[in-house]
Amino acid sequence: MPGPSVAVVKIMPDSVDTDLGKIEAQIKNVSQVQKIERKPIAFGLNAILATILVDEAKGGTDALEEKLGAIKGVSEVTIERVSLVG
Repeated sequence: MPGPSVAVVKIMPDSVDTDLGKIEAQIKNVSQVQKIERKPIAFGLNAILATILVDEAKGGTDALEEKLGAIKGVSEVTIERVSLVG
């Protein structure tokens, strides 16, 4: 049985006008966030990089991508990397 893992997820907003604070609050509501930071992409657009604890028994990263992609204002969700905890 696989143990818990941590995923670093890049979340792209719909536009530069999207309220990243609202997206970050929703990310915290749908997942077990360890860390959130913003990464400048280009022309005022920032991505959100979230480090999230993933429960493989509850669908792993596929379920996480689905939940994050359903947040209003999110255009794209990419799993950057996954590491086992412990």
